[in-house]
Amino acid sequence: MESNIPFYVMKEHRDAYSIWQNARLDGVLKDGCYLLHIDHHFDNCYGVYGFELNSKPGSKDDVQHNVKKLGIADFISPCINDGLFSIVHYMLDTVPNVLKEKRYVFYTKNDNCLTMLPYSPILDREHDFFTEVQGGFMQKIKIDRPWVLDIDLDYFCVDDTLSTGEKRRLQITEKEFLDFTNNMYHPFRLFDKATWRVYKEEGNYYIEETPNMVPQKISETIIKKRLDNLFSWLSTFDVKPSLIDVCTSEVSGYLNAKYGKYVVDETIKRLTKLYGLSQPVWYHVETV
Repeated sequence: MESNIPFYVMKEHRDAYSIWQNARLDGVLKDGCYLLHIDHHFDNCYGVYGFELNSKPGSKDDVQHNVKKLGIADFISPCINDGLFSIVHYMLDTVPNVLKEKRYVFYTKNDNCLTMLPYSPILDREHDFFTEVQGGFMQKIKIDRPWVLDIDLDYFCVDDTLSTGEKRRLQITEKEFLDFTNNMYHPFRLFDKATWRVYKEEGNYYIEETPNMVPQKISETIIKKRLDNLFSWLSTFDVKPSLIDVCTSEVSGYLNAKYGKYVVDETIKRLTKLYGLSQPVWYHVETV
């Protein structure tokens, strides 16, 4: 018998904001959910946003407006701030480890800026706190509320070199090319690492981001072991998730294309078997 759990697959993780917020508007999710975020990255950046933060989106048009202002690592914090998630469990580890919990509170400045501080029962008694959980892989986890299973497939074989993602480049003028080449104090040469380069190709000039990262050693054997371990752990949970979403990270390249199809197919197959799911909805945010 097929489950009625909503099941989505998206290209990049930012789109999870739309999936979650629309699910709340549709009554699938309620405030105070538990988020299990399985990923190679925390994706918990915060700061200034291009939309108002003091209220939750009131319509799907609001959601569509907001998601266009997000990156691929700052989409969780607004969902904590507006009350959708009260517990966020970050699972970055692929080996057993100790579970740790801390409480934090978000403060909003100027309606569009988030600041996160450790929760103080005395100083923050008028503010709602949220619980951040890390670790606990392969331990028995008790979840006492509706929860969302959120998986980024770079968890299984991350490629921080982004070698197979779409090129992060823009065409520039010859003058801009020369400015970058000849000026050691050009703003794009003053990052922590030299991650930008300029070059000429077929008569055109480009500036391109080139992450200085060493590729991790990975193989299908390692990926399979990580899949086996994760799904063995998920099978011990007493309660099924209220919603499942999977991010392929295929455009950014954090999931290396060499293993992409295998990881996507295996994850969908194993989720479908574990939870009795129908085929997923392939989610795409409209860009117009």
